[in-house]
Amino acid sequence: EVNTKIESKTFKTKELAAGATFEVKFTCYYNGADFTITPSDLEFPYYSAIRPAFRYQGLDDDALLQTIIAEDSFMLDFMAAPGVYEYKNEGVYLPDTEYWVLIFGWAAGAPTTSIQKFPFRTSKPNIDPAACQFTVTHSDLTSRGMNISIEPSDDTVPYMFDLISEADYERYKADMKAYVTEYVGQDIDNLDNNRVCGQSGYSYTKVLEPGTKYYV
Repeated sequence: EVNTKIESKTFKTKELAAGATFEVKFTCYYNGADFTITPSDLEFPYYSAIRPAFRYQGLDDDALLQTIIAEDSFMLDFMAAPGVYEYKNEGVYLPDTEYWVLIFGWAAGAPTTSIQKFPFRTSKPNIDPAACQFTVTHSDLTSRGMNISIEPSDDTVPYMFDLISEADYERYKADMKAYVTEYVGQDIDNLDNNRVCGQSGYSYTKVLEPGTKYYV
């Protein structure tokens, strides 16, 4: 039983502080970039991350901040640090693609600033992608599987591949552009992970139908 009157007091949480500002200098390559982050306050702890722009362009700054916090929550406390940060290209990004370096202050398990966004674009491939040629080979062919190897004529051109049965190929061959557009669109959020550069391949194990022709 409640035996007192109800008291209430209104309060408002603090706005995110302006905190430090950041300068980011880039050197871009076809497969990534080197960059250096210099904060205006060298004692100010902050966190930085790299993201492909196309996956996050629909988010405002607050939603973007909360998304990055949710995605990287397991390492924020460990990775946030003060001082100048130098990133060396890991060669894992795709040519002619926009990426963002995202930076925000972080301390005591919470953001201390709003998010700041620094875009960069990787260099274009060495050749027109339409001019790239592919050599496809197979090995270890059985009734239910095989290994596929793909070698592009230029290692800087990103591409995707799929394996389809002859029946599916005959159904789509009149408009392969529509098929490819649909194929890419079904998993657009993972486009960066699905595209590759250079030699690649796949082992199809116990997933193929016996006596069936396939197209790569």
